[in-house]
This record gives sequence, structure tokens and C-alpha cells, in this order.
Amino acid sequence: IYSGWLDVPFEPDTVHLAGGGIDTIGYFSVIDAPKLTQELLSTADVKVYINANELSDPVIYPLPYNAPSGLYIQFSAYAQEISLYSNGDLSTVVSNGKKYQQFRYMIVPGNTLGRSAAAVNWSDYAAVKVYLGLKD
Repeated sequence: IYSGWLDVPFEPDTVHLAGGGIDTIGYFSVIDAPKLTQELLSTADVKVYINANELSDPVIYPLPYNAPSGLYIQFSAYAQEISLYSNGDLSTVVSNGKKYQQFRYMIVPGNTLGRSAAAVNWSDYAAVKVYLGLKD
């Protein structure tokens, strides 16, 4: 089970300071995942990827991701939704008509017999895409 590449808006996570100001401590978003059931949460593997570039020239990272610059993004999976949290605003953006920073999730059921997935590096999006026969 997988989504297409999704446009995801992030919102600031703020705290109110004693002096009356507001400080942004991170950014969050929620992706609807209607096929992610409570049963699948108990038996499946949930993967999330970000395409940092545009679709015709993808640069894809598996989550959680920690960049050398200190930027990080992580996810949590719940029934029917996936929550994202980052220390930077990773909202999908459009520049010159091209979208950047889109997200995709994959739900790999663990209760279905099939090909051996032991040799697949699930952190390598290109290998996962080939293994599952995905098209962008």
C-alpha cells in the first residue's frame, strides 16, 4: 500500500514565553493514511520518504532523516494518519512551476506471504521502488 507524492503543509509548533513572546520550537504536519488500520499498525512496516527535489529529478531520503546541517525530520504512525515533526519548515513548495519537498508513505503488510524482503534495503528508496514495482 503506498501513496502518491503528496503536498504536505507544515505548521509551527510554538510555546508562549514568560515575557509574552512566542517561540517556534519545531514544525509539524499530519498526512491522512486512510488504509493504515490498527491491525496494520501491529503487523506492517510503515515507511515514509521525502523527495527534496522535483519529480523529474528526485532526491529522496527515508525518514527519520538527520542532515549534517542539523536539520531533522521524524514520523509517527497512528490509525489512519502519519504525523511528521521537524526542526525546519519542510512544507511542499512550488518554484518555477515545479514542486519540491513532497512526501510518500508505504505500508508493507507483515502478514502476507510473498517474496523474501530480507535482501531489500528499505532505507534506499530506489531499491524499494524496484522491489515493489513502483512508478513515480
